[in-house]
Amino acid sequence: MPVSDPARPNSFKMDDIVAKILSNESLMSQRTPPKSRETYGGRYCCVVGCSNNQKRDIPLGIQFHRFPRNSERRQEWVTAVKRARKDQPSALWQPKAHDVVCSVHFYGGRKSDLVGSPSYLPSIFPTHHTRPKTKTDECRFKRLQRFNEQRQLHQVRFCRRLWEKCHNLSLICHQVVLFF
Repeated sequence: MPVSDPARPNSFKMDDIVAKILSNESLMSQRTPPKSRETYGGRYCCVVGCSNNQKRDIPLGIQFHRFPRNSERRQEWVTAVKRARKDQPSALWQPKAHDVVCSVHFYGGRKSDLVGSPSYLPSIFPTHHTRPKTKTDECRFKRLQRFNEQRQLHQVRFCRRLWEKCHNLSLICHQVVLFF
């Protein structure tokens, strides 16, 4: 879009600039609005229960390691991760090319390529996969206990009233029988 003026080779025509601005505005109006919740993208650690993210957690000093290409060492990593397949829970999961393990699961926070090193394989994993109890959980449990106690109390009262009605009915029936 250079101007035909040979004295100013780097200048642009005003019509071309306006056309460019208008085309950018039309492109801007076609874009989707940004998501309300920020998504991180990137790779997540494949260990069950770990939510470390490659884009979010690298500034924290966490490193992410791909599974080794060496088939023996790769199989050792898969065995160490102990992740089951979704379709066959008894079979071991097999990682894809994009699956990674974060440095949190290695002793010392770093992977080692020395065979005898304790950080040669990922070995730090959560012992259980349940979330810790919170104060709201305790409140919910106490509320459930109170509800169950009230329920039992109402059942006892109902049974007592029913027994009294039946007892009164039996007395009335007894009196009717004696009358005839």
